Amino acid sequence: KSRPEAGIDDAGRYNTPYLLRAKEIRSLGPIENEPDDGILTALGFTLGDRNANVAIVGTTNPKHMATNIKQIENDLPIPESVINELKTRFEQLDKDWAQRT
Repeated sequence: KSRPEAGIDDAGRYNTPYLLRAKEIRSLGPIENEPDDGILTALGFTLGDRNANVAIVGTTNPKHMATNIKQIENDLPIPESVINELKTRFEQLDKDWAQRT
């Protein structure tokens, strides 16, 4: 899916490594049945992990938070096949990617 690359050139920002990872994962091609909305994919991936008890979603924009809540209530879960493919790609491309939190 085509998504803007906003933020990738923001060297030193907290989210830059995550955006670069996402770009690398997307470079392997589209994922069948992946939502068109990258935020929905991220929420679905995170909240679809049975080991996650809590997901802290940050935003500085109240409209974005309202959209996130609506997506969680109405559009989740995303297909398990999408979650599995994302995990496969992450493992395939893993370069000792460390969690930053």
